Amino acid sequence: MEDEVTRVERVRFLQGATGHGVFSTLALAGAGLLLALGNRGMAIVAVVVAYGIALNGLSIYGWDRIRARAEAAFARDEEPDRTLTPHRVSAEMKAELVAGLVLVGSLIALLGLLVAVTRIADTGTVLVLAVAALGAGNLLALARAYRTAG
Repeated sequence: MEDEVTRVERVRFLQGATGHGVFSTLALAGAGLLLALGNRGMAIVAVVVAYGIALNGLSIYGWDRIRARAEAAFARDEEPDRTLTPHRVSAEMKAELVAGLVLVGSLIALLGLLVAVTRIADTGTVLVLAVAALGAGNLLALARAYRTAG
């Protein structure tokens, strides 16, 4: 995300994970407004959208970090040679595969945890905890982005 191009300078602060945190928080606020207006179904849809935005930002952040670490580890093993052996998979491709495996595995584990928790607790409690966790996570991510921005 570091090399991402922002064409409009006024919205540079919305670049990358910060934008996902801001828009996810706005979607949560919209869900609260819809719930206050008595439209529970649309409020749940807004919460799902907020989670989708936040998880997308988290996956971009995680993908970059995992890929960078894996690429550094695989690059040490790679020595260029000029033999007639079959083509070896590059360090970049290995890193992409590892990052994808970790993210898909994390998604499966998260969905499994969600199913397990909804079987133990009632759905309303799980929804309230999920919204609180998302709101707290968004605020922590935005505070971290603000602190690291200078």
